[in-house]
Amino acid sequence: MPDFNTIASFRKDNGKAICGVCRQFVVLCQQLGLFSEALVAIDGSKFKAMASRACFAIEQSWSRSEPLLVTS
Repeated sequence: MPDFNTIASFRKDNGKAICGVCRQFVVLCQQLGLFSEALVAIDGSKFKAMASRACFAIEQSWSRSEPLLVTS
């Protein structure tokens, strides 16, 4: 299994070819009538990971408090 550096290098070195294949795939899907008039939105947001012990402790505290909030 390739590591993240191998995958990143492949994407960097073959960006134009990847875009071309994606474009051909979209055209093929259009020709086959696989697309509808529905609106699709893709969000590419990136968020900082928060996996510290402090965040985990806050999550545990929330889990204990949640039933109290739901019943009141």
